[in-house]
Amino acid sequence: MISGIACSNPAADPDLNPDLNPDTGEQNNPTPIEVVEEFRAALDALGAGEEYVLDRNLNLSAIEWEPIGTDENNAFQGIFNGNGHTIKGLNPADRRYTGLFGYTDGATIKDLTIDMQDFSVTNSNISNIGAVVGFAKNTLIENVHVSGKISVNKTALGDLGAGGIAGWTLGTTRIVNSSSRISIEAIHTNGSSQIGGIAGGNRGSIENCYAAGVHKGQQTTIGGIAGDNGFGGRIENCYAAGSISGTNNSMAGGITGWNSSFSSTSFGFIQNCYSTVSVKVAAEVGLEVYVGGIAGRNNPNAIIKNCVAINDSLEASFSSLYLGRITGQNWNSTGLDNNIALQNLPITVSNGPNSTPGTVGLNTEYGADKTALELQSRSAYDNLGWNFTAVWKMDPKKSPYPVLRWQ
Repeated sequence: MISGIACSNPAADPDLNPDLNPDTGEQNNPTPIEVVEEFRAALDALGAGEEYVLDRNLNLSAIEWEPIGTDENNAFQGIFNGNGHTIKGLNPADRRYTGLFGYTDGATIKDLTIDMQDFSVTNSNISNIGAVVGFAKNTLIENVHVSGKISVNKTALGDLGAGGIAGWTLGTTRIVNSSSRISIEAIHTNGSSQIGGIAGGNRGSIENCYAAGVHKGQQTTIGGIAGDNGFGGRIENCYAAGSISGTNNSMAGGITGWNSSFSSTSFGFIQNCYSTVSVKVAAEVGLEVYVGGIAGRNNPNAIIKNCVAINDSLEASFSSLYLGRITGQNWNSTGLDNNIALQNLPITVSNGPNSTPGTVGLNTEYGADKTALELQSRSAYDNLGWNFTAVWKMDPKKSPYPVLRWQ
């Protein structure tokens, strides 16, 4: 275990450096370059399974940060323990995989707060970007909290994955007990983009997380938690707030834009989630739009279970569109189970095939009708067998509606 690399420099000692807050350890001014260089050198040298423990807050606002772990052949495989500290002013370089870490495989990143600078790049070659990591494979991210803004304009060919915590997750990756208050805007003129409050694309597991932000995309799959959740991706015990807006050929949902699937054994799974996100998508005539309070689109075999849509609003216009309070389209006769929605959830639909509400019910795109008063009563959920011992709770101090027990 390597601990306190940043502390080995006298500039990081509160007694010797007047720019360091003695109470919090936070840099009032940017952390000295030599300290930053020592910090990243220690991470670069960390072997698989070796641990680095951060011993104080860092301010990286004076530099452009080169991500640790460049690609699958040079992935970060160690353990980064933030030890409850904050990295402020993160401004990652424009790389294929970018964030504090570029590419991780078999790594652990935990107990950390990241406050990004307002990151903005044009004519970018980025494939995956997140405050914590661009591409997370077989990685545990636990108790990590991020804030800031990401704006990417990509012109190169290839997809773009942009998430508050991770651009893309794969394999056994788990993001747990974490949160994002990052707002994301992505424009991709030569491909599609996946935008999510926690992960742009999720092929791992996101549990006990929340995201709040303003997300915008063009020709995008965009969601409050994950843009695209599928091929084994799981989202459980999560909630999202804020707003989402998309244009042209977009799938947008309060939890995920697309709950996708590959086969009967490889599919997206969403359970015990709720969303207050306002979702708005507009497209030119002839282009398809999918809008849902939980998922924009739900593929065959994909599952949405025990979720409640209490979104601020849902809106779609000027396209061949599909809109539902739970999902815009359930491309399957099954896959939806025990979902309910606010009866008077504000819905605006223009120039599309389903301009009037669809069939309501526990297993339909629109979910079962519940008035605001009914949704504020635990009995509405008890009757459906929702778990108020381990998963949900009523807490009027936080919300008139049920919240997750971990909140």
